Amino acid sequence: MRILTITFLFCLNFLFLNCNIEIRRTSLNFENKSFDKISNQKIRLRNIEYPQTDTKEIMEVTFKANLKRTLVKNGFFRDVDYYQEPLDKEAFILDIKFLKNYEDISIHPLYFPGSILTLTLYIWLGGPIGINKVEDEVSVSVFNPKGVLVSQVSKSLNYKENENIYSVFRNYKDRRSELILNAIKEAFQK
Repeated sequence: MRILTITFLFCLNFLFLNCNIEIRRTSLNFENKSFDKISNQKIRLRNIEYPQTDTKEIMEVTFKANLKRTLVKNGFFRDVDYYQEPLDKEAFILDIKFLKNYEDISIHPLYFPGSILTLTLYIWLGGPIGINKVEDEVSVSVFNPKGVLVSQVSKSLNYKENENIYSVFRNYKDRRSELILNAIKEAFQK
């Protein structure tokens, strides 16, 4: 009977191991206090480009609005607006391209056997229940008011972490926001 139970648990475990949730995020952490003013320039947000997905257009528009709101609210630049013709003679143009934008959450291999064998004590004591894998790569390009490329910076963020019932309190947007804002800051400091 014991061998049958263990076999059942492992079969159940392998059945659910391939259940993955793919997430695409466009939000930024608006309360990022670790950055000072990046530049005293006027900037215009022109192109935001995500990798090809079914929600590509929605993600680009949403991220562009979130980025503008973040840059304006935190006072990173003298003036931030969307790109439009004719361009202000003092305004620099900012393009952002996501070369990779991937987040995947999958079930941890020990979740089902651990929770069933310990009558959910495994979960309540903080045992891993999921695996969060993030791969982001962003390229930031800055153009002068005449449209000439001034600088280009690429940054990446890769991590794989176990999730438990208490990791709900972690804020992964902070890492992604820092990646993007660091790339913008570095591009304007060149």
